[in-house]
Amino acid sequence: MTVQHANPLYDDNYATNSLNVGPYGDAITYELVPHVDSTFRGIGESSARVIFGGSLGGWALSCCSFLSFKNLLPSRFSNPDEYNGCWASCPDPIDSGRYINIDIHNQDNATTTRAPGARLPSPPSETHTLEANWLELATGDHKSRSGEQYDIWLAVYAPVGSNGYPEPIWNKETGEINRTVAEYWREHWDLSHNIVRDWKKLSKLLRGKIRVYVGTADSFYLEGEARLFDEAIVYGSFPGSGLAMSIAGREVPVIQ
Repeated sequence: MTVQHANPLYDDNYATNSLNVGPYGDAITYELVPHVDSTFRGIGESSARVIFGGSLGGWALSCCSFLSFKNLLPSRFSNPDEYNGCWASCPDPIDSGRYINIDIHNQDNATTTRAPGARLPSPPSETHTLEANWLELATGDHKSRSGEQYDIWLAVYAPVGSNGYPEPIWNKETGEINRTVAEYWREHWDLSHNIVRDWKKLSKLLRGKIRVYVGTADSFYLEGEARLFDEAIVYGSFPGSGLAMSIAGREVPVIQ
């Protein structure tokens, strides 16, 4: 089954629950999937369900199907017992310490500096970020309604701002990073951080279920956040977790 996840306000809903886009994750997992099972004589059990996605889909339908607001309340990892595993290809940022080439927790400005160790792109990513955000500001105003990449990430990851629209992670004109929003992102949407923090209660649910692979020169620099996930989880805190990472052909053995 292929899931399309359009959204009338922000171009995409990322197939998850979030405060700005709504309860799409619950709708897919608890309404659509059971409906398909019952209509087409599916087995109807989590052991028979696996999910795969690439880029946006790698984040939405794979890794972060496990990292979702349950009924829009902040209970993380609401769905790991609904699926038997996920395969994520070059997922959108799963570690907020490398948001494209930006470390939103330790940098002051998104457009004048680059995270330590980040790949030097051409043109420089800070130039791309600045110009891309100017474009989104011109077409989407301060409501994140441009339908472009940074705005949809903001709509999914950010809390609701005082104007009823997503609270910006940074000032689109100057690049100054909002530390409060950055911390919200880490606590709610950073896969590495959430797994490390909650591993004791998640280990039985997640063991052997998440497999991520990405190239070394991703066009949106997504290998950076994948490496942080690799360092924090697969080779770091939980080398026997059964969570696998493949970067340019190197895959960590999956331990069941």
